[in-house]
Amino acid sequence: MKRKKLYWQLLIYFGIIILLFSSVTTYILFKESSEMFQKERSQNQKVLLEQAKKSIDTRIQVAFNALMQLQNSEDYKDYMRTDHNEDYYYRQLQVLKELKNNNSAFANFEYKIGVMSDDVVVTQDSTMNKQNFFKELDFSNENIKELQDYVHTSTPQYGNHRVLILSNVSNKKQNDYITLVRKETRYDKRDIIFFISFYAKSFSSFVQGKDQDGFGMVTKDEIKYLQTNLATGEAEDILNPKELGNFEDLNLESGYVSRENSSYDIHFVKSEILRNLNYVYFSPKPTHIGVMKELYVKSLLIGASLLVIGILMAAYLANRTIRPIKKIIHHLSQYQNYEGNNELLFIESTTSHISTMNENLKKAIEQNLMPLKQKFLQELVMGPIGKSVFIEKASHFDLCIKNEELKVMVVEVNSNTFLEENLSKEGILSVKHQILDILKEEVKPMFDCELFEYGYEKIVLIINQKDEESIVSKLAPLFSNMNEELQLNVITAIGDSVNGLENIYLSFENAQKILENRFALERKNILFYEDLKYLDQINFYYPLEVERSLIQLIVQGNKEKAENILNRVLEENLHSKKLTNNALSQFIFAIRGTINRILQNSNKTSKEIFGNETSTFLFELQKIQDKTQLEERIRSTFSVLLNQISTEECKEELSIASRFLSYIHHNYEKDISLNDLADEFRLSSTYISTIFKNHTGENYKDYLNKYRILKAREILESEEVKIKELAGRVGFNNVNTFIRTFKKYVGLPPGQYEKSF
Repeated sequence: MKRKKLYWQLLIYFGIIILLFSSVTTYILFKESSEMFQKERSQNQKVLLEQAKKSIDTRIQVAFNALMQLQNSEDYKDYMRTDHNEDYYYRQLQVLKELKNNNSAFANFEYKIGVMSDDVVVTQDSTMNKQNFFKELDFSNENIKELQDYVHTSTPQYGNHRVLILSNVSNKKQNDYITLVRKETRYDKRDIIFFISFYAKSFSSFVQGKDQDGFGMVTKDEIKYLQTNLATGEAEDILNPKELGNFEDLNLESGYVSRENSSYDIHFVKSEILRNLNYVYFSPKPTHIGVMKELYVKSLLIGASLLVIGILMAAYLANRTIRPIKKIIHHLSQYQNYEGNNELLFIESTTSHISTMNENLKKAIEQNLMPLKQKFLQELVMGPIGKSVFIEKASHFDLCIKNEELKVMVVEVNSNTFLEENLSKEGILSVKHQILDILKEEVKPMFDCELFEYGYEKIVLIINQKDEESIVSKLAPLFSNMNEELQLNVITAIGDSVNGLENIYLSFENAQKILENRFALERKNILFYEDLKYLDQINFYYPLEVERSLIQLIVQGNKEKAENILNRVLEENLHSKKLTNNALSQFIFAIRGTINRILQNSNKTSKEIFGNETSTFLFELQKIQDKTQLEERIRSTFSVLLNQISTEECKEELSIASRFLSYIHHNYEKDISLNDLADEFRLSSTYISTIFKNHTGENYKDYLNKYRILKAREILESEEVKIKELAGRVGFNNVNTFIRTFKKYVGLPPGQYEKSF
């Protein structure tokens, strides 16, 4: 795809987006403006309806409270009693007085209460029969029939019944009363009927204007009260029975519900006091054609302005989007060859290729990095660590073993000649990984254990199991099957039990001793430390791993750890074991060999360290027969080594380190390894590595890579160069390795870093 075509395509895309945006914006402006008046008017009507609801509900609530007060009075209770007929009229008069007092207290609310019992009605003004009372309220025949149905069909049970709402409809022009009727069935099966009548004309006007607005009180099947300037018939057509019949389907408990018919907006709200009473406000929909036309013109002008501005912005954005594509292609061309046909497809395929490379790299790193938990367990078996350090590190890992009585099992895998001749080293390693998987699958269900690789041929298990017979019975068949099926020689050495994970290194040392002396023991697949004890007098303890650690620590000047290892070696051979003279002589010879290797690795001569007393320090060791004197002499010799090497190195290392750094700074573009540096300065690679670590805080490879990346950044900041060429100029033979290393230290790949400048 050519850039010119891409430019016009982007311009069209941006133009379509701008056009849609402008059209939608114009429509929204017009729509919102046209609805604004209606929304404001509707909100005002809802506020008015809320005021009406609060006003009327308050009056109803006050009336019900007054009725409750009457029911709780002693005069009313006496009146309801049937056992004193002789003073019936007196008690009736007392109820009348109670009603009159109640009416005086709440006169502002303009209601009156009537109590009907046995067809006699007591009101605040007089006592009368029910016919006269109905006539006073101007009840119609329909009202009376509805009341009779309510009294006779309401469930005859003790307590209060639902409230009946009656409206005086004898006068078609004005409703005089709205009466609430409530029936109470007493324990003696007598029905008491309470009437609460409100003067309809006492309700304030809730109609907002002089036009066709209206307010009403309605139930699900009829209009109970209505305020409107419309004729009654017209209002009833708006609030038709079908509309009223749907009230019960509305969820009015949560607030307002609005409905719209063809020409009117209708708002409903439910009374909070009476469940079957609703308040309604209706008004005709406004039509302001002139206002709408004006708003339409304004919206259209705004939309046209947005469209023009948007087209200009689209042209600018298309141009800005195209500009960096050439630079992106330049940076990506180092990964794949660009043929100039389709830029976007090339960018997509190249980034996908880079993403795949990154994922493969992450997987490789994850597979080769030693898990932190495994590293911690290796530190435990290698030697003692401080208690505080142990507690801190152990808390970070979810160990499968209890910190109680523990044993170490070291499984050594020795491949036979057939496998070594027919499989590569990688193939043999793969077979050993299969053994590790088998152990994880089979051994973990048998014991609480932790399992990890140790070196090339060993697998270490830490188990919570004291019973040696149980260990043999469970593991012997497993190892026997592996030896037969995989044609391997799997030997397991099990150290003595120790108390606590921090002492597990002692059990590991036992297992290592067993493996070192396995050829002198009975040929079995599983060996215990008990099998080795009879050899203690003829074999000394000084494994190669321990010697290597001791040499490295002394060369590095780590006095504390070196002394810890030396103490363990001396304690084991001069105190725990009862070595024969021949074994003791071999141990002294091994110690002398260690001293010579320390001198060699630190590039010192025995005369430089011991002076003229070389023979005293070295050769006299062989003549000492007393173990106490021998221990003192060995400690003295190693103390001189530690002090002299540390003192001399402090004087020389700074100068040597400066020479190393200068050499790197002048030859960083070459492929220089640690061995090349050792050959150049005629020093051991171990010694050079130690100096680097002490004086730079980093190993040789990290320091070299950091310096190369520093020079690469300087080049990128000062000139334009291809990434492949840049990698060669700073000493990287592989461009992918260079990119990964650059991102590791800078945080960005070189292409993005160059783009920032």
